[in-house]
Amino acid sequence: MSSSAPDHRQRQAGFSASGTLVLLIVVAFLLKVAVVIVPAYYDHYMIGNIATQLLKDVASQDIGGDKLCSDLTTRFDINHVTVPIDHFQCTHDDQGYGISEDYEIRKNFVGNLDVVMHFSHNFASQSGAGKH
Repeated sequence: MSSSAPDHRQRQAGFSASGTLVLLIVVAFLLKVAVVIVPAYYDHYMIGNIATQLLKDVASQDIGGDKLCSDLTTRFDINHVTVPIDHFQCTHDDQGYGISEDYEIRKNFVGNLDVVMHFSHNFASQSGAGKH
């Protein structure tokens, strides 16, 4: 049985080997970016929570800036925050308590290419929120 009608079967189309390779390279790159950047931003998130909670806890107490930094160090150790305390400044004056952070983290990305993340934030007890 022969038919003079053209063959209308469609070819199956899928991901080629080169398409799969490109997809794997993109996924690997994004995974590498996440592995390098996420821990630093998680530490920054934890620092914000710790500083805010510490300022709430000491608002009714009368302690000095050195004691505030000491308590901050203790809470960093408990929460496994890896940022050194010397990047923070703790203050106490008539307006209340304050914690200022200003630091950068440099992480190796690939070869001699580094990723630099800079964090700067001021936390104040009188307003309950920091300002950027």
